[in-house]
Amino acid sequence: MATLPPNFPEVVQEFRDLLARIAAEFQERDESVVIAIDELDRLGTDTHVLAFLAEIKAIFGVEHVHYILAVAEDVGAAFVRRGLPHRDVTDSSLDDIVHVQPATLEESRALLDKRAELTAPYALLTHTLAGGIPRDLIRYGRRIMDMKDKTSSGELVRIARQLILEELSETLAGFRTLLGKQQWTPGTGNALNSFRTLVTLLREPCPCTEGELRGALQQFAFYQTGDAAAAPGQELIDEARHLIDEASAYTYFSLTLLDIFAENGLERRTRQAAQRGPDGNPERLAHARQELAVSPYSSRPLIEAIRKAWSLPMSPSNVIRWPWERACPIHLS
Repeated sequence: MATLPPNFPEVVQEFRDLLARIAAEFQERDESVVIAIDELDRLGTDTHVLAFLAEIKAIFGVEHVHYILAVAEDVGAAFVRRGLPHRDVTDSSLDDIVHVQPATLEESRALLDKRAELTAPYALLTHTLAGGIPRDLIRYGRRIMDMKDKTSSGELVRIARQLILEELSETLAGFRTLLGKQQWTPGTGNALNSFRTLVTLLREPCPCTEGELRGALQQFAFYQTGDAAAAPGQELIDEARHLIDEASAYTYFSLTLLDIFAENGLERRTRQAAQRGPDGNPERLAHARQELAVSPYSSRPLIEAIRKAWSLPMSPSNVIRWPWERACPIHLS
């Protein structure tokens, strides 16, 4: 004699029977059973999520038992397409999709009021960096509170400058790792060297290199595909070119935030920008951050329109706008 494990159909049927008995007890009290499945994004790609959904759909359909699944937008989009051009597991398994939109500025302020005591300018900065995504909103809010505690300063321009540059440094370092996996030639290596210079300046900023940092930021932020001056090598493969375009668009966005938040008179300039049309609405800043997740080519025109509404330079400028709190701690002389 030997012990044999139950096969898949038997396991499914036993679990369905168990759910049915549980649901029957709850139904006697006019209640239903709700099973929540979260963190599906951690399975990896949307293909893995759809494969997992195909496996567990066998336990769906038990009376008075309802499932709530948290899925990423790319998985939810497959259901929203309603079987076009062909049907998949989402269309045959899920009853409805509730798309959770990014929070508006007012919603972000309400959420931050429950988690941290941040004034309106800080709430706007946090909302912009997060793009209205609640999880990122809380993360940035905590970082701002930590910076305020460590520096014993509530001055927006300095904390905004530090936070924006730190985020940009971490993001570009990640892009550089991806770029290092591409094929480079002596002709295209110049673009990678320029990128390394910018990453190095961001990693160890100091007043002595302020002008050099701003110049490098502007050169890379205002870079356009096909700009020979910004990208000396024109033999870049498509994947490397697209990565550079993405990094450049994010740098352009970060430079815009520096020009807006790391300068005094934010309240006055916010009113002036709002008077110049929809692109001057502070909410547009979060829209630009959201668009970066879609494409660098659609986000760049939006950032340009925002800069025009805020009367920011549309080309490299020699003006240094970001004040330092003290003398350079590295080069004391």
